[in-house]
Amino acid sequence: MDIYVADPKKRVSVKAGTFIDSSKSFCRLINSSHIMRVMGNSIGIQESVVHQLIDLECELVYMGLGDGTMYKSKFQDWLAPDIKTRDFGHGVQRFLPVARMQFLETQPEDVCLSK
Repeated sequence: MDIYVADPKKRVSVKAGTFIDSSKSFCRLINSSHIMRVMGNSIGIQESVVHQLIDLECELVYMGLGDGTMYKSKFQDWLAPDIKTRDFGHGVQRFLPVARMQFLETQPEDVCLSK
């Protein structure tokens, strides 16, 4: 199931990622430029999407980068009290440092496109 979110800066609804019910996982394909250096080498998920994932009982989050790099994290890590939030104009996002994610030896499409 694709998850969309309103982007106030672009004034459109954009695809935030895909929830795969069979594995209770959220998968997002992003460009490497979406790793926010100013947030400590972190990747963000919109706060409204986080609340949807709570309702969907999400367990895992996969982040696939355009260069073929793939990261995995437990969804609970995104809910930790020390996770920073910030709004860069596209809505409030939670940022999880890449250092707290597990690098996977697989192509993003192998995980994100298998429903």
